[in-house]
Amino acid sequence: MLERGGRVRTWAIKPISKRIVQRTLKGNLDATRSHLITDEHPFYYGIGDHIPHDSVMHAQTYVTGDGTIHTQGIENFWSLLKRGLIGTYHHVGSDFLNQYLGEFTFRFNARKISDRERFDHALRNVNGRLIWYFDPSQASEPEPTS
Repeated sequence: MLERGGRVRTWAIKPISKRIVQRTLKGNLDATRSHLITDEHPFYYGIGDHIPHDSVMHAQTYVTGDGTIHTQGIENFWSLLKRGLIGTYHHVGSDFLNQYLGEFTFRFNARKISDRERFDHALRNVNGRLIWYFDPSQASEPEPTS
């Protein structure tokens, strides 16, 4: 999901179905203040009963109405993600997909701030996180060398 002029939010959905996609959208959008814009995928049919919704039929056009009905912003994010996964990481298993999504979400959301602000933001996100691959109780003193 991408807020117009704002941040992107991502998560992997498995298994994917119309019911799960619509439940996820309804759970993450404020129906009174949001206007959902999607492509013509059948998963979105009927969502307009719950949230104001417009769609773009890409077989015909990429922008409709007065130029505000488009999906170009989120398609920009997906192109960067796909290029990174295919060109850099090559193989991403479903077990780690959310971690990759988190990395690319951070990159996209921090793209317009300075390196210093990005570094500070990254450090704030680390505070209080567990480092799952290090168990201090298993650590031992290094053996003296002769």
